[in-house]
Amino acid sequence: WLHSLLVELCAEYTYRYGKIHKCQLGLVDALRETPTKFNHEGFTEPTPAMPDAVKVVGDSVASYRNYYINNKTHLAAWTGKINGRPVPHWYFV
Repeated sequence: WLHSLLVELCAEYTYRYGKIHKCQLGLVDALRETPTKFNHEGFTEPTPAMPDAVKVVGDSVASYRNYYINNKTHLAAWTGKINGRPVPHWYFV
């Protein structure tokens, strides 16, 4: 899951800015193989790192959506120097 997230974030950066992010040069290939020393018991929902007021118990995606809508509007941008995206349907500020 973490590797997939990293790949998608790097792809989005390249789409928006037309260049390769430095972290992509080593991390994507380094994380391509699943480490064998870890216990693989399925997916564990990420722990939301935000104020309790915006957390939705058991749903990190809804929690982060609340967090960005309520606490991070100054970061809300769906444009880049090359390309952009439409405002997501869940972002209604």
